[in-house]
Amino acid sequence: MPSTTASERYYGTESLGATPGGLAVLALDALLKCLERAHRGIADADYDRLMPALEQAQQHLGELLVMLDRTTGSEIATRLAALYAFLMTELLSIATTMDLGRLERNSLVVRELREAFAHVARTEAEPLARAGANQVA
Repeated sequence: MPSTTASERYYGTESLGATPGGLAVLALDALLKCLERAHRGIADADYDRLMPALEQAQQHLGELLVMLDRTTGSEIATRLAALYAFLMTELLSIATTMDLGRLERNSLVVRELREAFAHVARTEAEPLARAGANQVA
């Protein structure tokens, strides 16, 4: 059986009871950590640190794409898919140019998106918390 890191165990445990918005927040948090590592890789001119960080960032963007509910024909899902695809393209460009400013601009977009999803996750969790409190009472 393969061993898992503490972060993998935490990510797996944390995701078990998460709402869709909460899952997106977890994926965006992981994406931001990768972007931070990529930032250090560019700042230190450490290509061996940069490339794995960007590859993992792309994997997290792929997770976000898979999470989208496209069955409802939602315009939001379509726009998010386009944003995620754009970010993937940006990461490829950053890998070849090592453009720190470009990475910082894209990281800002991801941070803002994470905050929006955190708001959604809090909104999703409120009715669940009230329902749970009603069952206990």
